[in-house]
Amino acid sequence: MTKKYIRAVAMAAAAVSAMAYAGLTQAAPTPALQLTLLDSAGARFSEANAIANSGAIVGAAAQDWGIAFRATAWQGGAFNVVGGNASRALGVNDAGQSVGLTYWRYNETHAMVWSNGTAKDLHTFGAYKSEARDINASGKVAGWAFYTVIPIATVWDASTGQRTDLSGIESEAYAINDSGQVAGWQNVGGYMHATVWTGTQAIDLGIPGQGSLARGINESGLVVGTSSDSNWTNFATVWNGTVATRLSSLSYGDSHAWDINNHGLVVGNSRDPGTGGQHATLWVGTDIVDLNTYLDPALALQGWVLTTATGVNDQGWIVGMAEQSINGDLKRSAFLLSPIPEPSAYGMALAGLGVTALMSRRRQRRNVTQTC
Repeated sequence: MTKKYIRAVAMAAAAVSAMAYAGLTQAAPTPALQLTLLDSAGARFSEANAIANSGAIVGAAAQDWGIAFRATAWQGGAFNVVGGNASRALGVNDAGQSVGLTYWRYNETHAMVWSNGTAKDLHTFGAYKSEARDINASGKVAGWAFYTVIPIATVWDASTGQRTDLSGIESEAYAINDSGQVAGWQNVGGYMHATVWTGTQAIDLGIPGQGSLARGINESGLVVGTSSDSNWTNFATVWNGTVATRLSSLSYGDSHAWDINNHGLVVGNSRDPGTGGQHATLWVGTDIVDLNTYLDPALALQGWVLTTATGVNDQGWIVGMAEQSINGDLKRSAFLLSPIPEPSAYGMALAGLGVTALMSRRRQRRNVTQTC
């Protein structure tokens, strides 16, 4: 893909998102993307859970029913198993460190870090269950550990294994940015409330009497997740500070946001009004795109549906899961959607947001380069 195209799409998304999250409505161009079902060495089931700016993708794969998932990674199209039996990779950074969990025995999981072919167990003595969900550039790992019957949001140092509990009440951490801000949830008055921790200081993003959960955070501190209304209808949500913006859905309610990149692109899933099933979705500002738009008609005829988008990087690459069900025979595949470097799409992205003049003025001041 071209550097100019990536920069244009990034600027377009950032401009739309900044306006939308300030409470304005703005139409946005649909990005041009191409779909790849990721090769998983013949595995019947595979999932992509996260993608780094380097293009590294992590997830899990299982060869068939009744066979345990193993933590996996894709880099440049190559598929590799990184974890042992009964493991899942859930987060990755640009250094190639991935985190997740390994099942040790019934209902017991250990938080794990995989790096350069080695595995490090972050599980703490005294806990009976732990999970690692995300890792930042400095090797700080966000997740949670059970010491009694409830989870406690936790940050580990991937190098030393040192653990810091973020809360003294029921809580879970799902994402961490390079500034060390952590997003997740904690129990407030019996409800899950989306929460951001800076160190051990917690900022409650929830509404009393309603549930919410934060799953992603970018370097600007924008948080995404899910919030419910008084009728317990779920909405994909973006929090800018403590200001919440509920995003549009393919049908009324029942949408969830899983990740946000540094240009404000949000990915997740929303219930399809036709089938009632979940469809992978992209939000550009407050505008929603059903990612099944990019499904090849031949794959659609074979029964494939993109069900969930779990990660998006700053180049606009989106990963998630697709499912195929034929007469009750279920298959699941990790997928990648990547931008198509078409000059026409580049021009449309600029024209659609009216930023051509802005780009021109910036080019006159300096010649900016950016790597993929």
